[in-house]
This record gives sequence, C-alpha cells and structure tokens, in this order.
Amino acid sequence: MKKFIFFLAIGLLVCGCATVERDEHLASLEQELFQLQQENALLRKELTTTERELATTERELAETEEELEVLKSKPVKVEVKLPTGRQIQTALRNAGFYRGKIDGVIGAGTKRAIKSFQKSEGLNADGVVGSRTWERLREYLN
Repeated sequence: MKKFIFFLAIGLLVCGCATVERDEHLASLEQELFQLQQENALLRKELTTTERELATTERELAETEEELEVLKSKPVKVEVKLPTGRQIQTALRNAGFYRGKIDGVIGAGTKRAIKSFQKSEGLNADGVVGSRTWERLREYLN
C-alpha cells in the first residue's frame, strides 16, 4: 500500500507540473492572440485610410478627365501671321535664292526662288510658302 501511495503521489506531482506547463503555454498563446488582434486593428485602420485616399484620388481623376473633355471641346484659336510678299522676297534674297526686284508680287521668278529654297531645305517644292517653309525662310528676313 505504501508503494501505491508513493506512485500516486508521484503521479499527482507530475500531473501538477503538466498543468502548470499547460497553463503557462495557454497564457503565452493568449498573449500572442491579443497582440495579433491589436495588429489586426491597426491594419484595418490603415486599410480604411488607404481606401479613403483611393476614393479621393479616383474623384480627382474623374474631375480632371471631365476638365480635359471640356478643354478638348473648346475651339483653339491659333493666330497665324502670314508673311507679306516683300518679306518673302527679302528673305529669299538674303538666303541667296532671289535676285529680282523686291516689289511684293509673287510672280514666276519669286516662285522659282521659293521652289529652289524648298528643295535645298528638304521640303515639298510646291512654290507655296506655308508654315514649314516660312519657319525656315524667316530666319533670313533680317
């Protein structure tokens, strides 16, 4: 009987240790769970903030797109200042392509000079002083 009581006492002692270890492990798990819940709450707050920022950005983008559409629908005024015949002849003379009289009349001699200038610049040699031709020709105006 003494042996039985001895083994019973040892068994209870071992069970008591296991209970203490189990309780400590359980407390550790509860602490870990608490920390995870706190992190989860912070992440949810960050997510809410990010969602709000995204919604704001989407509204701003929509407004910008609307403004762009309005701007696209408005006519654009482009002021084109065409050169006079005298300016064309003067620039052609200064560039070395025209030797005639500077009278402002775009005649056959002036057209030949325009075509020669256009060829030298790699432009379409049509004899018409359009925006590309004038862009290059006006450098010789002064």
